[in-house]
Amino acid sequence: MKNLLKTDSYFSGITYAIIIPVLLFGLIYFFRDTNLVMKMFDNPRVPYLIALVPNLIVMRFLFVNYQLFKTGKGMLAITFIEFVVVFIYFR
Repeated sequence: MKNLLKTDSYFSGITYAIIIPVLLFGLIYFFRDTNLVMKMFDNPRVPYLIALVPNLIVMRFLFVNYQLFKTGKGMLAITFIEFVVVFIYFR
């Protein structure tokens, strides 16, 4: 059985690019009552942008270490779209 995390397809990259920020934003939202997170919520863009940072780290590993170019490109495309949506939606 092939390892699902090392599958080289655009669909897996799109899936990773959506799931990782959603999980991290859920974690940030769960701890929203702490002082550090309350300071982040002063600017509405910051929690969303922080949630997108792990995508960049995962993309680096996909491109360089694992040589999964299709997965990395799918993740890059969706991450770019997410960044644009954050900057357009939260003016």
